[in-house]
Amino acid sequence: MNLIVPQWAHSAMAMAHHQDDVRSKTLYIAGFFPTSRNIPQGAIGRGVLPAVRLALQHVNESPLFTKYRLDLVWNNTKTGLNLIAQLIVRKTIQYLFVIRMIME
Repeated sequence: MNLIVPQWAHSAMAMAHHQDDVRSKTLYIAGFFPTSRNIPQGAIGRGVLPAVRLALQHVNESPLFTKYRLDLVWNNTKTGLNLIAQLIVRKTIQYLFVIRMIME
């Protein structure tokens, strides 16, 4: 498959590659995605992660973003939001129980 790329795009890409050499600071973005295969939310996380990487690539190749380079540091949360919500509720109930015991 041959792609027709306009001349201005070649110039912008050349500038972006040159600017990679002069970008002095890296900004790290944290990403927390459920990517485990044993939970339904894992499919969403596995789908979102490549999109985030592609977005960072586009930003880093942009001639408009010259002083910094974005980099992603990500981790598998190994859980869906339901488990996180359950943990928050459970901890809240535990704290309320302790407060009640102290107040009596």
